[in-house]
Amino acid sequence: MSATQDDLLTTTQAAQRLGVSRRYFYYLIQRGLITTIRLPSMGGSKPEHRVEPSEIERFKDENRRAAATS
Repeated sequence: MSATQDDLLTTTQAAQRLGVSRRYFYYLIQRGLITTIRLPSMGGSKPEHRVEPSEIERFKDENRRAAATS
């Protein structure tokens, strides 16, 4: 199920839910470990990333399973 724009998290909100810094969160995005939706910037030159809450839960679940099998 796709989230509406109002349901999407900012990178700051998503990083807080994971308990990581924004810088580390961007690292996860760059590595392809977190999937984001890129929106046109609102006055800036860079597009803005938004994250579906389900993507954060997917990432948490995958990492819990990986830690459990280590």
